[in-house]
Amino acid sequence: MASKINQHDPDTVLIDNLASMIRHSGKTQRQIETETGVDANNISDWLHFRRKPTVHKLNIVLGAFGCRLGIVKKKEGE
Repeated sequence: MASKINQHDPDTVLIDNLASMIRHSGKTQRQIETETGVDANNISDWLHFRRKPTVHKLNIVLGAFGCRLGIVKKKEGE
């Protein structure tokens, strides 16, 4: 049984934004693979919520669009 996707989950928002960048760029997943070295099947798995990307690979793919994922950590108690 598939779980419901929470549209407000940060991971869902991130993947939706990545999908939008890919769509608007006109690039195929294979073209992104050629540019970045990140397997097109991995990208497909992310976009279909079958797997979550690692921060490293996600940053590589985002770099193809001139973006970078910022990780912000709060100190305990903030």
